[in-house]
Amino acid sequence: MTTSTNSPATVRKAKAAAALRQLTNERQTILSRQTTAQETIERLNQDIIQAQRSGEADALTNLRADRREGEESVQDLQRALPGLDREIELVTGEMVMAERAVQAENWNKIQTEQAALLTTITEAVELIANSIIEKEKLAHVQQKVLANVCIGADRNPALIRHDLAFAITARLQGMTPTTLRTVDWTCLRMTEQGDLR
Repeated sequence: MTTSTNSPATVRKAKAAAALRQLTNERQTILSRQTTAQETIERLNQDIIQAQRSGEADALTNLRADRREGEESVQDLQRALPGLDREIELVTGEMVMAERAVQAENWNKIQTEQAALLTTITEAVELIANSIIEKEKLAHVQQKVLANVCIGADRNPALIRHDLAFAITARLQGMTPTTLRTVDWTCLRMTEQGDLR
């Protein structure tokens, strides 16, 4: 069972994931721009060396201005990273919390079903227990009848509980137990001659 795509927790997680993707892409873009700017500065340094050797004063001035602009750009990009990293850290925390909220939502849906099943089982156990107690009482009466007709001394009311417990255990283990009616002596009919069939 999973949370629906419209649940508050799922929406929260989707928003956090989208924000995290966006911030991660922004960070990657900044790093890429930094690398490009540093490569440009290196190229400008080489061009400045060439301009100094050739004595081109105007070109040298322009190249130095371009280099300063590139260095400032690298510094600006570098200054942007800590704030962006902090945002990524916060959104990552939100993502973790959103994932936990989805897990809690999934858990609670299952827990609701479990609680309903437990209520059903509790009611069934109560009904079964009361029925077994009543069945055993009737079996004692039947045992007295058997004693009066002198047959079936092996018919024991205690076996009722044992047979039912066996049947339930077998079913829980995936086996199909023998129908209880075929093994339960209390459900056999008595002929006029006193035989149980």
